[in-house]
Amino acid sequence: MIRYILVAAVMAVASLLQAQKLAGTVKDAISAEPLAGANVILDDSAAFAVTNPSGEYFFETVSPGRHTLTVSFIGYKRGVIHDVWIRNGKTITENIELTPDPTSLSAVMITEPRRLNEIGKMTISEEQINRFAATYYDPARLVTISPDVAVSNDQNNRISVRGISPNYNTWRLEDVEIVNPNHLSNAGTFSDQPTSTGGGVNILSAQMLERSSFMYSGFSAEYGNSVGGLFDMHLKSGNKDKRQYTAQASLIGFDFSAEGPFSTKGDASYIVNYRYSFTGLLTSMGVDFGGESIGFQDLSFNVKKPLGDRGSLSFFGVGGLNFNNFDAKPYDESEVQKDRSDIYYDGKMGAIGARLEYQLGTGSWMLSGAVSSSDNVREQNFYDQNQSMTGENESSSESTIYSFNTNYRFKAGKAQATVGSLVSIYRYQYFNQNTGTFTGTSPFIISFIDASEDVQYALINPYVNFTYPFFNLIHFDLGLSYNYSSDSYQKFDPRLTMTVYPGQRSELYLSVGLYSQLLNPNNYYFIYSRAGGDYYATMKDYDFIQTRRFVAGYKLGVENWSYNAELFYNDFPEVYIDVTGFGEMAAARSYGVSLMGTRSFTQNWYMNFGASLFESTWDDQLPNRYNLKKNVNASIGKEWYFEGKPVKRSLGVNAKVIYQGGLVDPIEENMLTGPPSTANSDYYRIDLRIQWTRYLNNRTSSVSLDLQNLSNNENNAYIYYDNFTGQREPVTQLGLIPILTYRMEF
Repeated sequence: MIRYILVAAVMAVASLLQAQKLAGTVKDAISAEPLAGANVILDDSAAFAVTNPSGEYFFETVSPGRHTLTVSFIGYKRGVIHDVWIRNGKTITENIELTPDPTSLSAVMITEPRRLNEIGKMTISEEQINRFAATYYDPARLVTISPDVAVSNDQNNRISVRGISPNYNTWRLEDVEIVNPNHLSNAGTFSDQPTSTGGGVNILSAQMLERSSFMYSGFSAEYGNSVGGLFDMHLKSGNKDKRQYTAQASLIGFDFSAEGPFSTKGDASYIVNYRYSFTGLLTSMGVDFGGESIGFQDLSFNVKKPLGDRGSLSFFGVGGLNFNNFDAKPYDESEVQKDRSDIYYDGKMGAIGARLEYQLGTGSWMLSGAVSSSDNVREQNFYDQNQSMTGENESSSESTIYSFNTNYRFKAGKAQATVGSLVSIYRYQYFNQNTGTFTGTSPFIISFIDASEDVQYALINPYVNFTYPFFNLIHFDLGLSYNYSSDSYQKFDPRLTMTVYPGQRSELYLSVGLYSQLLNPNNYYFIYSRAGGDYYATMKDYDFIQTRRFVAGYKLGVENWSYNAELFYNDFPEVYIDVTGFGEMAAARSYGVSLMGTRSFTQNWYMNFGASLFESTWDDQLPNRYNLKKNVNASIGKEWYFEGKPVKRSLGVNAKVIYQGGLVDPIEENMLTGPPSTANSDYYRIDLRIQWTRYLNNRTSSVSLDLQNLSNNENNAYIYYDNFTGQREPVTQLGLIPILTYRMEF
């Protein structure tokens, strides 16, 4: 009997110590053809695998923690992923696409990557969102680790790229354009009105994200309709072998995700995530936040069905609801003009679509389409000193986008080519009405002009892009896109990038081109006019804005480090001015230098540091709010592992420092006269994340504490004239914000 007990105990301990599975596919990035016989190395030859005829690889004995994955194949550039995150209870999937290297000899294995990193492109992954300090598990906040991306307000995730307004950023999901995918799109804004690109919390949960990217510098012609930054987001596929779950509870919200195969006999898989806000739960329980209540919830899913060995079909969707309500205070308790109003805000957003990928000959064909919509309603009631309602404002805005994108990637001799087209149909409905009488609305007077609009317009954006190598030293990327709107406006965007490789680990590059964008409805489409003392608002005709973009840089890779220096210049012949909101236009430019150093996450630690010095100006001397002039940041983190039987543990400490110039504000009482400006004081913030992880039998649990603004610095958000106090009032951003999180994966 004792013998059997000992055997059972040994087997139990063995099961507790068993490592997790890592799997994936290796494919040609152009043709999507599986690469059989590719070499896949884990952690510098600690483990080795070769892909099967379907391009699949498997590692059955991977210890929990973070690992480096290296893939090489004859005639292709080597692929390296430094932050493969292995957790107990999860089968981790890392699909890798290798880029053909037409300059290599067919019998020689490429041992070093020719391109260290694509120009102006940042990777966004679930692992990074869960590692870096104070991301709020939000992809838009993650990209602030770059010195080229500036924080516009701690209360939202709107970001400015090199002094360009956040209004010119664009969101894509599965390669098609979507409406603003954020909860509380009015959070932290100067006018308390919905915005087109940001919000308080992103609807796209980190649990749902495959490796995605954010582009901000010189990018290829297939990424059109953006003169700022472009988020290119992708949802990951569910595990096709077994069901897996993730549960997370934090001061942001409660998440639960599930993934796996639909059945043991089929090959279709799913992944779904639901989230409910912590503040919304407290509000439903009657907790009062000083007269204010905030809440949100969202649901995301992705269903994927393989089409043999040559393609796949997926259906995806995201949706969310949110609210932010504020009750007026009694007159003797009021401190600022906001206290004299009830403000009720409700928002919702949804997107649903499908994506088809299929291998055709030496190329791959992609077709993706989605319909997305957002609806925001805001009501405000005004009260006098007797607590009687004197006026009411009601506004609503609804945006809908039908977007389709198709392309074919193929090889043509030494060249690699992409030919495709993006087609988007936009509808925008806006309503604003005032009843009764009210005073004291400055600086929000633009919000109280009666208007009603219902417009529809379209964009057709065909594109072509070629990559061609000359010998082994110079690569040319040449692209052209054509932009045509239903109002008969049109723009051509030629783009050229030349890359010179003076050494195996270094590159020089030059990128020049035109970038056009059909303005979205929140980008100052309204033209305001005055007659008889009243202001009137009419919708401006839809047209493109265009920028001439110049980028020159140098990259160097040394072991686990990479360094980048870049000069940039963005010239806008005409752009809408962010200050008056009256449809005024002026020439603008943004130029400067960016320096960056990055150490990949190897040997259990990483580091990023950089600085950007720039000027972002308008020709007519009106203030540009995002002319911060400087942006310096650094991130560093380390993990310590403690081996134990049967439990392995780890401690992770991550820190981030941001130092940037102050935002520029109008300061006159009447904004309509074309105000002068003042620069707020410099912005400074330290963030810290501490995480304790336990790798248990068939599950991983962790407790983390995020401390945003550790020093509780009072950074200025903006300055406005307050009619209740009769003076200019500064508004500060968030102070110390602790976010405690418990997470379990099984």
